[in-house]
Amino acid sequence: MKVASMKAIILTLLCSLFLLISCDNNIVTTEGISFINETDYEVQVSFIYDSGKQDSLLMAKQGFYYGFNLFSYDYNKKVIMDSTVLLDQIKKLKIFRVTDSDTIYVNPIHYNKFKHWTEYITVDMRDRTNYYVLSVTLGMLE
Repeated sequence: MKVASMKAIILTLLCSLFLLISCDNNIVTTEGISFINETDYEVQVSFIYDSGKQDSLLMAKQGFYYGFNLFSYDYNKKVIMDSTVLLDQIKKLKIFRVTDSDTIYVNPIHYNKFKHWTEYITVDMRDRTNYYVLSVTLGMLE
C-alpha cells in the first residue's frame, strides 16, 4: 500500500474517531498512539497504562492499527502532549513478533525518540485529537 494512501486512511480513521468522541457535551482533548504495520508479519504490541492495566494489540500483515488512548482531558485545561510526556509513555511499550517458539522484540531504539513518531492533530469547534503514529518496518524485526 502506498504511503499517500496510508496517510489518507489514517486521517479518515482519526476523523472518524474524532466524530465519535465529539458526541458528548464535554470539550475534550484525546491523546494516543497508533501504528502502521509495513511488514508481511503479524506484529504484537503490549502497553501498560499508568493505572497498571496492561493492554495489547495484534496487527495482521500490512495496515494501519488504532493503538492506545493515553489521556483524555478537558480541552481548556491542558496543552498538547509534549515530547517528554510522550516518551515517558512510550517506555511502557513492547513491540514484537512471535515465530514458532521464538519471540523477536523490536529494539526500543527504533521507537524511543520523538523523531520516530509522526504527529496527527485534528480539531473541530469542540474537540481535539492528537495521535502519534509509528511505522513498524521489516528492519525493526530483524
